Amino acid sequence: MPYAVTSNNTKKTLADALKILLEKKPLAKITVSDIIRAFSLNRKTFYSHFHDIHDLLKWLLNQEAIERIKSFTIAMEFEEAMVFLLKYIEENRHILNCVCDSLGSLEIKRGLYKDFEFIAEKMLSAAEKAQNVRLSAEYRTFLESFFIEAMAGKLFEIIQSKESCDREQIIEYVSFTIHVSLEALVASAVSAGKANPL
Repeated sequence: MPYAVTSNNTKKTLADALKILLEKKPLAKITVSDIIRAFSLNRKTFYSHFHDIHDLLKWLLNQEAIERIKSFTIAMEFEEAMVFLLKYIEENRHILNCVCDSLGSLEIKRGLYKDFEFIAEKMLSAAEKAQNVRLSAEYRTFLESFFIEAMAGKLFEIIQSKESCDREQIIEYVSFTIHVSLEALVASAVSAGKANPL
């Protein structure tokens, strides 16, 4: 078996151990010894793959959620991506809240912001193509930041909520708001001097 596959399997085993432990106790009380004991691994194995438990936790979230979201063609499958994300949040709320408690809300928001840059970029590219314009670099950067902040903020609010969300309503509202506002903004950008026609 190639090293990359073996390495990925080992990482997944460590991540599974962490998920099991998070159901029993808070992240702050989990040690590397707890994780390696769960699957009879050794300490060297853990540290050859991760710097610490937070590094493992970030890898876990990246593999389960972020990489999957990146596989969607956001402009065409935005609603599907949102369904996946909201379902993931509901099914993993305990783990996500452990992350919030451990790393702090600012760190989580920063992570969401970074991870959703590609969504905003793809959506803006689709809106530019639909309107046959090219936004100025400064305005494009502003719009990306604005929409990333809105999406990350809403997802963070859902993560911290104690109640289940109405997925269909959130998807409808977010999709409508983003698509309509982006199209309108991009369409108006030429006359406002913030874009050039192609």
